[in-house]
Amino acid sequence: NENNALSFIKTIINDMDINAEAEMSDGENAKLIKITGKDSGLLIGHHGATLDALQYLVNLVANKKNNSGEENNNEENENSEENEEYNSGLKTQITEIGGKKEKGYMRVLLDVEDYRAKREETLRMLARRMAAKVQKYKNSVTLEPMNPYERRIIHSEIQKIPGITTTSVGIDNERRIIIYSEDEGINYYKNSKNRYRTQNYRGRNNKEKDDNKNISAEDEKKSTEIEEMNKK
Repeated sequence: NENNALSFIKTIINDMDINAEAEMSDGENAKLIKITGKDSGLLIGHHGATLDALQYLVNLVANKKNNSGEENNNEENENSEENEEYNSGLKTQITEIGGKKEKGYMRVLLDVEDYRAKREETLRMLARRMAAKVQKYKNSVTLEPMNPYERRIIHSEIQKIPGITTTSVGIDNERRIIIYSEDEGINYYKNSKNRYRTQNYRGRNNKEKDDNKNISAEDEKKSTEIEEMNKK
């Protein structure tokens, strides 16, 4: 239940000897645990990886079955999968079994020093900056792999920019976003490491120009030969 979840986080903080405190409150369709303190940043990790891992464990604890085999009696969250990913920040919904949540599921969100909001603003700035790059150079841009929550932020921000759109490619931990111009389109390939990369339009166009030059040179040569034969 929610008390077990909060107790679990406090135990981790104490065991790691971190100068931080955890408090629980009611969030939107979920319980929210906020961690604050001098050393709380240690619980965030690279791009929130540690924070997401802790949130994973907290949700497992909060929804652990009791001795009778029944789930905690909490109201089931009716949000769509997309909204769940956006709000939770997890790569997959950890409490889903066979694609559906069991009855009585309680969702717990974990945040450290408002990291979630700060990360969201960073991602939105990244989306706008990459969109400007696409508009300027007419080349598509491939971002680093992101979890569903972060991809959702990028998609939503790009939707506000006319003429620029996005798509997701790859699977599991390698799923990433490609930002591209609706007029230019994209050209990406899958390399030997199952990673998607966008082709360089400038390089491709230069190759086409070189090919056209070669074709023109061959045509001119043939034309000259024909003229010499006619003279004879």
